[in-house]
Amino acid sequence: MSEAEKFWGVSHSVMAIAAALISLSRTTGKQHVMVNWIFNNRLAPETESAVGMLIKNLPAAARMEEFTGVRELLRDVKEQVAEGIAHCTYDFMTEHYQAYLDDCMEVNLQLGINGSPLKALRPTLIPLADAFTAAGARLELELLENEYGDGGFDSEMEYAEGMFDREQIEAFHDLYIQTLQKLVSCDDP
Repeated sequence: MSEAEKFWGVSHSVMAIAAALISLSRTTGKQHVMVNWIFNNRLAPETESAVGMLIKNLPAAARMEEFTGVRELLRDVKEQVAEGIAHCTYDFMTEHYQAYLDDCMEVNLQLGINGSPLKALRPTLIPLADAFTAAGARLELELLENEYGDGGFDSEMEYAEGMFDREQIEAFHDLYIQTLQKLVSCDDP
């Protein structure tokens, strides 16, 4: 991964975001695509002891026809990531909070997604007039560092079954993994 970061001049997070934009564009056939990514604000030493879910969903978008190559797209995504971080509200929090005393917490309510493990909590379901207006993501892709310590990642996708079929999601997942693997191998996807 570090070789690819040096080669492209971007972080592995930027490669993951760009791979999602490329895959989304190829899957949908649309030139204008947008994803969101999660910033957890664990970059500075003073935030390492933070407890809770101090996360922010930030957008990244691309007009694919404007890029002559993947390096240009990666530079643009890198700039969007930097601007997103620079203009989110965490600077105030990291400067003024005291860990364990006034930490913030975010609560995510996701209905119909990962619901089975939560049944033991006996949640109260809130009926929605339109299930597609729920706050949870319609499609969520997670890359998790694997437990082997070899720098590898496991991927997981969650999706709204009422909007996508399994074959469509599996094809998108495979395209995403192939695209990201090419970026990590310093190849143009």
